[in-house]
Amino acid sequence: MNTIAGFPAHPPRRRYSREEREGIVEQVRRLRSDGMTMSAVVAEVGVSQMTLAKWLKAANPAPAFLPVVVGPAPTSSAGLTVVTPSGYRIEGLTMDALLTLLGRLG
Repeated sequence: MNTIAGFPAHPPRRRYSREEREGIVEQVRRLRSDGMTMSAVVAEVGVSQMTLAKWLKAANPAPAFLPVVVGPAPTSSAGLTVVTPSGYRIEGLTMDALLTLLGRLG
């Protein structure tokens, strides 16, 4: 047994080619879509869950930008609304009408 400072040495890491990774990712997707749990998938394919998570993320990178739909700008304001402390509500005022009203009330 190989040891380093009295501890067993880790076996050399397995290197997977791009084709092998892509094949395993497809297998994982198929197994997951069939309802297999991630723990069962890990046991089936023989690759660690962390490694599979990295491979799956790399296979489906998040888009840098998301599409945005810009709607038309409002053509006109519905007007201002004033609600008094006693509950009266006045709708559809222009700024001039509001200033006039406040001047007369104040």
